[in-house]
Amino acid sequence: MSEPARYLVAKYISDLQRMEPKNIGVIVRLRDGTSARFLAERAGSPGEVDGRSIPPFVTSKASYKQWVEFWRNELNEKFVSPRRSQDLFERLKRSSRGNFCLVEGGFILDKVGNLPEVADDLFSRLVESGAPDEARDPVLESVADDLIKKLRLKENSAFHTKFEVPCKIAPNIVERFEFSHAYKNGSLKRLYQRVPLSRRPTPLRRAVHDSAWMFEKVVQRGIIGQDQAVALVYVTDESKRDPEISWSLDVLGSVARVANLADPTEGITAFIVD
Repeated sequence: MSEPARYLVAKYISDLQRMEPKNIGVIVRLRDGTSARFLAERAGSPGEVDGRSIPPFVTSKASYKQWVEFWRNELNEKFVSPRRSQDLFERLKRSSRGNFCLVEGGFILDKVGNLPEVADDLFSRLVESGAPDEARDPVLESVADDLIKKLRLKENSAFHTKFEVPCKIAPNIVERFEFSHAYKNGSLKRLYQRVPLSRRPTPLRRAVHDSAWMFEKVVQRGIIGQDQAVALVYVTDESKRDPEISWSLDVLGSVARVANLADPTEGITAFIVD
């Protein structure tokens, strides 16, 4: 009988005293091959973590990125025998430290044909389903990234990604807001925030409220004008008829300019700065 596929589950423990881990990834091994999936990795770029997609229960984005990079580097080892891949799994489990750990998941007794598909299935069942409140919009991310590439904005020294803005929200409180993008050529000319409009009410309202709060505060403090604050969304004509989506657009429109990247012209216009 052939050896069954074996898998590990990557977990994050936010509070080491309470010990309530959350699943953040899976690693599957079959003979001398492995396949893995981790939360917040960019599609088609294993090991490249999108900081905006790291779940909010992770307290340190830097540590999360380092662990995903470490696990990926270990998996990139070229195996010469099943025993070496078996040893790797044991070594990976022993490498667990602090908030991050890899634990035994079990074996898959069914015949496995395509290892990446098995990893996708396990990830969907064990990880993605464990974070129902996370707001994500892969279409918005893809369209926005393509637009930035098309306009060659990364070559523009005035264009910034993950731009941090300190903002005084009370007499003795300064909050540091991180916006998706910004134009700053001497003075700050534009702030952008990608706002995923989930069909699930809880993550939808959370994303809209968080973004609206940021825009409202920076405008109130005079850091930027409302016409210079841009909420980037991706909304089809069909989804506009959804009352929750319609409400979301109204809320965002009350504090910022809303740019719907589903309209190519609107998307390009949003990134033009005089």
